[in-house]
Parts: sequence; C-alpha cells; structure tokens
Amino acid sequence: MRKRVIFAALMFLAAPLFSGCSDDETTGPEGGEEYLVLGHIMCRPYVDFSAVVHDVYRKGCDIDSILVCDSLCSEYESYNLVPGEGSETSYYYNNRADSTRLRSGDVATVRFYDGINAALTEVAVLSWNNDSVKYISPLANTVINPSESFELVWHRVANAHWYGLNIHFVTDSAGTMVFSEWYAWTEDTTLVIDGSGFPKNGQISIAGVSVAGPSPGSAPNVSGLKLTGTIYGLANPAAVYFTVGTGFNPGVVGKISPWQDEPDSLAIELIEKLYEAGQVRKEAI
Repeated sequence: MRKRVIFAALMFLAAPLFSGCSDDETTGPEGGEEYLVLGHIMCRPYVDFSAVVHDVYRKGCDIDSILVCDSLCSEYESYNLVPGEGSETSYYYNNRADSTRLRSGDVATVRFYDGINAALTEVAVLSWNNDSVKYISPLANTVINPSESFELVWHRVANAHWYGLNIHFVTDSAGTMVFSEWYAWTEDTTLVIDGSGFPKNGQISIAGVSVAGPSPGSAPNVSGLKLTGTIYGLANPAAVYFTVGTGFNPGVVGKISPWQDEPDSLAIELIEKLYEAGQVRKEAI
C-alpha cells in the first residue's frame, strides 16, 4: 500500500487560508470571507476549548459569541501593536468541573453567533491521555547510525484522523549545542525519518500528536458568517528519543528536546504550523 506522508520544513510557505493581507491587497480568503478562525478542543477529561478569530480586513469582528457544547466561551480581544494591522479575538472555555459530558469519539458542537445568526461545526473529541500516540518501533533509546533513515511505527488511535509529528535533532559543535527540526503529518501509522536530517552524532526526539479534524491542505470545517477556518480535536503529545551514533556530548549544557517543557503549547503550535503549511507537500512511497 502506498503510504501518504506529508512533510513541512521549519521554514514554510503559508497557505492562503491563514495568510494575512498587505496594505495594498483588496482580497481576502477565497470566497470573500472576512474572518479566519483556528482552534482546538481537548478532553482532559474536562472540556478545554480555545479559538482565535482573525480580522482579515481590519474592520472589527462581527462575531458576538462562541458556544462549545452549549457553554458560552470567555472572550479576549488583543490589538496588533502595528497601526492598521487590526485585532485578533480569542475565545476559550476551560471548566475543570465539566468532566462528564465528553468521551473519546464523541462529537462536540461549536457555534459561532452574529446576533441571531449562527454558523456551526462539529468536531470529534479525543481523550487527552488515552488517545496519545503509543510507539511500537524502534524501541526508545535505540542507537541510530548518522544519516541512516529509519521507519517509525506506532499504534493506530481509534478516533484520530491523522497524526502530526515534530522531529528534533540536536548535536554539539565545539561545545555549542546545535539543533534542527522539521514537521510532518500522515494519516498512516508509520513515518520514514529521513537520515539526511541527522548527519552527525547526537540525539533525535520525536513528538507525535493524534488529531481529529480536517487534514492540512484539505477543506476547512468552519464556514458561514464570513468565517472560514478549522477547529480540531487534540490529544496529549507523546515523545520518544533515539541516540544517533555516539550520542550527545553530556558536557554541553542546554535542553536536548523542546518537549521537556510546556508540551501542551508546543503540541498546539505544531498542529497549527502544519495547518498553515498545508500546501508544502512531499509524497513518500
């Protein structure tokens, strides 16, 4: 079977869906929408929702409120420090007492309101802990030869639609820590890690995230009320580490993986970068 794997480099071309407009541009997203939305829902097991609505034309957002599972979200508006660059409105719902409504595989309804008019989307929910990626091979701490590609394999998550991965390589050069990283997504449960990304001794850390929702580059699941964008379900990221060659010089001080701190925010950043870079593709056989 042909494996469908999409790679996005750290530096990428942003898809038009999430691109802003320069001062001399008069067109917005395809279809004439005025607001871009990107958000996520997590079941920790309590409901944890966050979304940002970006005003494309800098005229102010007409969205009055957002309800997730019929619960009203709090709202926060932040203005760009650059004059004329408009504002973003953040909506969030985080209620630790709300821990019985949703389970993995349930569908959460998100409604956007402009007065009495509404647009809605339905998003599959993943269990924050139970739907994490569980790796099969190679085993953690396996020694990988420099420049040698290998296949990463993990168990399928029943209610996930695709998986986002961050591959982070760190080495040392004359006592200085040097790192590189790249992103990938796939609907399969295997990923060939290209050996050209780690040509020297060091360490690889790979963080995988289960996602429910449209895959990068596909049609968004939010439309109406001048809105376009994506709301997705997210599970807890899972990291695995491998030694490259003789490994990383323990005398070099520094973090060997970005996933050592704040994995939640890094997982969200990873998935949103993949959505933004949805047009950057590489097919692997």
